[in-house]
Amino acid sequence: MPRPPRRHEPLGVLLAGALTPALFAAYLVLVGDPYLPEPFGRFPASAMLWVFYVVPLGTLGAAVIGFGPRLRVSAGLALLALLGLPWYAPSAPDGSLFAVNFPALFALIVVLVVASAEWIVRNPNRARGLFTRRATRVGLAVGVAHAILAHLLRTGVFGYGIAGPSLVSLGIALWMTVGAIFLGATPSFLYARFRLVTPTLLVAGLFVWTAWDTWQHVLALRESGAASALAFTPFTGYLVAWFVGVALAIGFGWLEQQLRQIG
Repeated sequence: MPRPPRRHEPLGVLLAGALTPALFAAYLVLVGDPYLPEPFGRFPASAMLWVFYVVPLGTLGAAVIGFGPRLRVSAGLALLALLGLPWYAPSAPDGSLFAVNFPALFALIVVLVVASAEWIVRNPNRARGLFTRRATRVGLAVGVAHAILAHLLRTGVFGYGIAGPSLVSLGIALWMTVGAIFLGATPSFLYARFRLVTPTLLVAGLFVWTAWDTWQHVLALRESGAASALAFTPFTGYLVAWFVGVALAIGFGWLEQQLRQIG
């Protein structure tokens, strides 16, 4: 018989997510990581780098607490990813903490995929009831359409492309394409399955706002004659940091569902 959820469990998950980035910095100092000697000694100019550091590490830390009682394999993998990160993170010549950004993101994606698979295996009946064929088809269709629109907008309208045929640039392009699919699929699936409106409004608002701000940036660059092929714009940030939009969509959808139940 499965145990009932503990009342303090949500608080523990939130605390773990909030404290993990700071605890991880202390852990790096404790193990004497040679690439990250000054955990909080350098602050980057872009707040996006802080998002890339805090979100994946916070999510991994929350996963250890949240998955632990029910998804032991995923919780163990998240813990190993955190403890092993100093050994597979790339070197940082400037001694900054943010060399862990992309390895942490990769670890987070792997853990979430494993957690999803483990949950489906452990809860086949609930999984079949959650992912209906109609909602899944709608989500995939809208996700692919969103990815195509974002690609056409970024390359055809804004004039941004891939910086050379290197593995890094191709990896970034693949990351943004997968993210664009998730950004379109998540709110449309939530609407088709649960009739939740706030995720769609949130993602649509982010899309319009970042696209409009980027268009104004492109116009200003064209008027000044400056090159814009490699500039980091809000729309690029929308696609690169897609996990933030997906997390916000799920969070606002959950909040909308709770308010409906209360009402």
